[in-house]
Amino acid sequence: MASNQDVTITGQITRVDLEGGFWGVVDQDNKHFVPLNPLSSEFQQHGLSVQIEAREVTVIGVSMWGQHIKIISIQKLS
Repeated sequence: MASNQDVTITGQITRVDLEGGFWGVVDQDNKHFVPLNPLSSEFQQHGLSVQIEAREVTVIGVSMWGQHIKIISIQKLS
């Protein structure tokens, strides 16, 4: 895993039914992000608006849904 840049993401949590299913984030520009660290249960809500501070990471693998990220912090938006 190679580190890239830190990013702030404002978007919505979404449940993706690919590869056995996982939680992703879609930002306001329809860019897709895949958290590498699991979301706590309070954030596992489809459509939940959030702001995330994260680090983009490069992962060699088969997932092609979005940019992989390591979440540094996450908060719910009203």
